[in-house]
Amino acid sequence: MAGFQAALFFSSGLFYLFSRVFAAVISRAIVYGPAIEVPKLVLPARYFFVQLVDEHGMNITESQGKDAIDVRIWSQSGPCSFNHFVYDAFDGSYNVRLVLRETCANLLVGVFSKSGKLLSSKYLLKDALGTLDADICDCPMPVEEWKATARCRQDLFKFIDEDLAPWPEKSVDFKYVIDEVERKWGWQTKGASLVHYRIRENKIFKKTYGHYVGFSEFSDKALLSITRKVWLPDVDFVLNLGDWPLELRRRQSKPPVPIIAWCGSADSLDIVLPSYEVMLNTLKTDLSYNQDLLKVSELRQVSWKNKTSKAFWRGRDSRKERLLLVNISRSHPDLLDAALTHFFFFNNDIPVYGPAVATIPFQDFFKYKYQVNVDGTVAAYRLTLLLAGNSLVLKQDSDYYEHYYRGLQQGVHYVPFKADLSNLLEKIKWAKRNPKKVLKIISNAHTFLKDNVMPREIYCYNIEVLLRYKKILQHPLLNFNMSHFEKVAQQPSKKQTRCSCVRKIKQDEEL
Repeated sequence: MAGFQAALFFSSGLFYLFSRVFAAVISRAIVYGPAIEVPKLVLPARYFFVQLVDEHGMNITESQGKDAIDVRIWSQSGPCSFNHFVYDAFDGSYNVRLVLRETCANLLVGVFSKSGKLLSSKYLLKDALGTLDADICDCPMPVEEWKATARCRQDLFKFIDEDLAPWPEKSVDFKYVIDEVERKWGWQTKGASLVHYRIRENKIFKKTYGHYVGFSEFSDKALLSITRKVWLPDVDFVLNLGDWPLELRRRQSKPPVPIIAWCGSADSLDIVLPSYEVMLNTLKTDLSYNQDLLKVSELRQVSWKNKTSKAFWRGRDSRKERLLLVNISRSHPDLLDAALTHFFFFNNDIPVYGPAVATIPFQDFFKYKYQVNVDGTVAAYRLTLLLAGNSLVLKQDSDYYEHYYRGLQQGVHYVPFKADLSNLLEKIKWAKRNPKKVLKIISNAHTFLKDNVMPREIYCYNIEVLLRYKKILQHPLLNFNMSHFEKVAQQPSKKQTRCSCVRKIKQDEEL
């Protein structure tokens, strides 16, 4: 079903990339997405999509401007606090984000033309109690009920099975995991940054290893958000907070250690979660944050014909190939504009590859037709946002990957080039000669993100990793010394709200 919706949403969508904005006759709007189909599903921001249709029943594939439609959301049961935001996807469609500040009752959604004509059915958003909980509600469901409510797709999880393949069910003694973590990376060198999480009765406890453990703030927030929605099983796991995967894929005298991480590689065994960048994009709901995938569609505002016909890159000096990229740009400025914005790793080479240039706003990247993605210390986490824009992504061959990279296909969602950059210019020239193929690849990338990297799918993936990780453990740790653990507590809400679980408990007590 997700594939059908994406096809509907992006049908002929590649043509918008060529176009000027023109005023089509808007006949109706197709409204779909998790907020419409499963309004009970609580997310930091509920979301849905609007596809415009013309008088001939065809999807409109060019932007009609942000003011072409009026998305109205109102409560039938009195006032409640919420915000909704409409983002032009610049292909005849719109992304709509709904952020509840408190629990609301009986919300109605309607899409109207600027003249006031109703373009869609009206949709009533409510759960079985007639309400919608806000994200601040601490109302966890049984995990299987949540998965059914969210309609998590099984095909999302095939890479979890690949990651866990070295460890059959009930094969891992977690005491061994802790002993090995402390022996290899913990107390002796403190060269790594890790956190041991314990989940007990849906409460979170943690113990950190290493000096640089500030990034546990992101995993704390992710786990707190998950446990407000889902009753997780009791489980222990270790999360690698650093850039590099830790458990190498090589012959060892001891069994490998199952460590969870934000980045994987071909020569490591770390089990990959959605990165902290992806989770931050999912958790953030304030207007000041510009990089969630619902809002980032506005990066597409420069049409294809108005873009500069060359490749573009900016970044710091975190890999030697990035220095080489600067040299290629200087030799071929007609094909590539690449420059370093900061020097940290190769300060002695500033006279050769510098000076550093000023940073530019990310949206200005998409004034260029082709975006170059080169690894940093590991996988370049900007790839998600590059794929969401309306420029072609040229991606370096790499052993590093985020959780979803293994689902991307070369020549379908991006154009690959060799790790040593030796054929990058050839690929840029190919792209310049093949605009129709390029635009199809860009459209495919948008469809892929919509099917695999949106907030619902990110929650599904995180939860499934923990469920399947639990299965490889032999037994829970008993009589474990908790003296060095701290509790990761839910933060009290600044605003009182009545949540569905509180009302249900009261109803049960009255019965």
